[in-house]
Amino acid sequence: MKKGHLIAGLAMMLSATAAQAVQYEFSDLIDNWTVFGLPAGAALIEEGKDFTYTHDINQEVNFAAGDRVVEAFLELDFTNDLTDEHGQQRILWTVLKWDFREYATIGFNGSTWVDLGEVDAGQYELVLNIDWLNDDGLLDVTIEAYNPLGTAYAWLDHSRLYGTAVTVPEPATVALLGLGLIGLGAARRRKIAA
Repeated sequence: MKKGHLIAGLAMMLSATAAQAVQYEFSDLIDNWTVFGLPAGAALIEEGKDFTYTHDINQEVNFAAGDRVVEAFLELDFTNDLTDEHGQQRILWTVLKWDFREYATIGFNGSTWVDLGEVDAGQYELVLNIDWLNDDGLLDVTIEAYNPLGTAYAWLDHSRLYGTAVTVPEPATVALLGLGLIGLGAARRRKIAA
């Protein structure tokens, strides 16, 4: 009887330990823009031109096994910053947190970044249209520069997507947990019956 309790308890502990989701960090840095057909160095974002690139984290997060991203951040660092019609430069460095929306539009109003929801009326010097994580684990980022005077441009030095993902327990692990529970239930019935 005690042996049955011990075996059931051990099975339960092992399966419960194995069934827990494991968190891990991921990071994808883009700082070489030549792979996008651009010259070496920072990517130039000019007024009226869209620049699109994709963070692919499939090598970092095992989506095929059921892993999921639970938190993500997009870090953007613009060197040479944003130059306006007067030649003034402003520092444009930001970290945007994924709030589980699929799509967001962020505009720079001259001093800070403003969440525009999904609509831009064209009054901002620099606008980021962000298509966040989709089913295959890609982060598509479209950057568009807007300036009423047509004089804005910016240089994107690097873009980094980082965050936390979790593993999803395998069905065999969940089955082992179920067997442990059944074993404990059977051991308890025997004890009550005796």
